[in-house]
Amino acid sequence: MSFCAINGEVWQDRTTFRPPHLRPIGYVFKKSCLFAHLSVRRNLLCAAPKREPMPIAFDEMIELVGVVPPLDRSPVHLSAGERQRVAIGRALLSQPRVLLMDEPLATLDRWAKHGFCQVLNA
Repeated sequence: MSFCAINGEVWQDRTTFRPPHLRPIGYVFKKSCLFAHLSVRRNLLCAAPKREPMPIAFDEMIELVGVVPPLDRSPVHLSAGERQRVAIGRALLSQPRVLLMDEPLATLDRWAKHGFCQVLNA
């Protein structure tokens, strides 16, 4: 028998099965997977819930992960670290209950890693 519950909410047991596509899970890959045809802003917002207000405000998330304007740039013109910050921001804006990350800080510089570690430990 399988069982999965997150914060007391049962996703799977003998009588309950929430399909994977309806489970609020965010994932950040080791190598950022951004949509090349979308701007930085649109990459960030594509996973955000459409309801207002968002629990994590867009501007707060930009500051938190250190995404640098202009947001109308293509991801092709970003460094690996900047792309990874956008990927982390997109995952956070999706309002996940669970956030899975595969070496998300590997491409970030020492200063950015230190900042993220402080945020995650808060």
